[in-house]
Amino acid sequence: MASKNVETLRAAHESWNRRDFQGIVRNAAEDLVYTDHARALTLNNRDKFRQWTRIVGKGLLGRPHHEPRVHRRWRRGRCPIHR
Repeated sequence: MASKNVETLRAAHESWNRRDFQGIVRNAAEDLVYTDHARALTLNNRDKFRQWTRIVGKGLLGRPHHEPRVHRRWRRGRCPIHR
């Protein structure tokens, strides 16, 4: 059985693939920290992340979706996502 964190991550990916940007942040913690390395941008709360998903998501319409893969560093308390 997958852990709750893995299930939450998978649900966020499934929402992203459906372009359901509100669904992406539905289960996110209020104090989430997300880093967009490509843009050198760090978002330090759920509202900023929600805004980011709307902006970035507009450019993704029509692009293929990706399945999540959880990296081995998950066990060390970090949650990087790779495609």
